[in-house]
Amino acid sequence: MNKKAIFILAISLMIIPTLSLSALETTDTSLYIDGLELLLDNNTGRAQDSFFALLDKFPESPYAESALKRIQDLRDVQDNSGIVTFYLGNLATATYTSMMLPSLFGYEFDDVMAGVTGLAGVGLGLSSAWLMSKDHSISSGQDWWIESTQLISLGNYLYLTGIVDPSSIWTFPLSRKIELGGQLLTLVGSRAAAYALFKDGAPPEGQGSFMLHSYFWANYYYLLFTQAVLEFDDTRATSIGGLITTDLAVYGSLKLWEDLKWSPLRTGLVTVGGLGGGLIGFFTTMILDDITSVDPRTQASIVLGTTIAGQAAAIWLTRNMEPEIVEKDYKISLNPIILPEKLGFQVGIRL
Repeated sequence: MNKKAIFILAISLMIIPTLSLSALETTDTSLYIDGLELLLDNNTGRAQDSFFALLDKFPESPYAESALKRIQDLRDVQDNSGIVTFYLGNLATATYTSMMLPSLFGYEFDDVMAGVTGLAGVGLGLSSAWLMSKDHSISSGQDWWIESTQLISLGNYLYLTGIVDPSSIWTFPLSRKIELGGQLLTLVGSRAAAYALFKDGAPPEGQGSFMLHSYFWANYYYLLFTQAVLEFDDTRATSIGGLITTDLAVYGSLKLWEDLKWSPLRTGLVTVGGLGGGLIGFFTTMILDDITSVDPRTQASIVLGTTIAGQAAAIWLTRNMEPEIVEKDYKISLNPIILPEKLGFQVGIRL
């Protein structure tokens, strides 16, 4: 046998199994089995996609009736515990983005423009939320991660603009457009990416909640301490410190939650304790300032101390609350990337 014949035979042996495998993967049986396996993995979104594909490609299949029933059952048992805040998030994002677009493209912003873009944003926000949740459940865990990802991304973007300061590079009109454009891209892009990442999963709601609350309190303590107590006025240095401090708090919260397993309820109560403590400190300084003059740094220190005390008290009072039960091994992590050419975090998900 010559070399040419050997080559043709080798190619044929590689192609024939591939074609057979492709044909096998598109049968009604394989689609139905895939759907059942996805259901066992609690991956309801992709399971529905598999059953829909079966109905679309093989409407006469003996599995069609069963696939249709499973789709109907899945829609009846969808966990939409996070649907309200998901709708609100889409509504706020779409409305704000629509109203800011005229400024981005240099149009004069008047009452008529605000009304038209506002209406367009409301319609886009509600319709997009409906389309995104029509065939997918939006559980509380999914929504916590979507909202957390968007808000943390926006916070990081604001810190980055404080570090780079577009107005120091470009003239005002152009720098404003670049800054606003980046803000809108961050808002929409981070939300869309988080939805795509978590729409077919079942992440623990406590972890997403704990991460967002940790980010909020890291910003609160950092800015209160640097701006009010230390009276530090270097914007670029403050932004660099804030970006590093708050992102490390997010990373640490993900690792810490794996041991704590705090539920969103306990995390929320600890936040209420911190807010209550902060308000106690604020009103106390008002009384002290009337009795005896208290300088701003002392006032900020008092508020800082009472906030910490309020959170500590809330943690102690909620110590007997049951931790969240995670029914499946679903681990989400943020891994820092520190290389000469890039600096940031990588999202890791283990299903």
